[in-house]
Amino acid sequence: NTLTRKAHLLREARDKYFVRLHPIDSLKENVAERGIWTDQYIKLIAFNLTQFSRVLVLDSASQPRGNLDAVFLLPKSKLAMPWVYWGEPTGWAFSNQMMLITPSATEFAKIQAEIEKADPDQYDLTIVEKLYKSKTLKIPQRPYHLMTGEFRRQDHSKYLGSSKKWDPEEALHSSKMLH
Repeated sequence: NTLTRKAHLLREARDKYFVRLHPIDSLKENVAERGIWTDQYIKLIAFNLTQFSRVLVLDSASQPRGNLDAVFLLPKSKLAMPWVYWGEPTGWAFSNQMMLITPSATEFAKIQAEIEKADPDQYDLTIVEKLYKSKTLKIPQRPYHLMTGEFRRQDHSKYLGSSKKWDPEEALHSSKMLH
């Protein structure tokens, strides 16, 4: 019995790392294929996982680099996300590479209503911004949000703050999430 690569990884997650796997359905039917983003709202299903008190959703392009348990010690909020440190903070300035969600049937119903009204070119971040713009708790970028592009930058003050000296090895070593 030959397993596909995806099936092998799912079985390994379940058996080796004791991950609980739950099959899910798409949130919006008849959405045109978008390459790897075939369901632009898939992360938002976490709001419906009401059997859990909190759910940490990681972007598929993110690589955990350490234990993320401390994120669950953040104050309770409907949604917590890291700040977009690399750009100017105009309007919405959170990254969905990591989302700490407090599941709620009420919040999921609001999300579903927004998805039904959404234009085909809107993604999860558009929905999240609309519903949680003034209610999102900030996850610190250090150590939870290091972009690979940071290693190509000349100026690291937005990532480090003004008082630290850039040390790429230390930044990578202390990072919990690389995106």
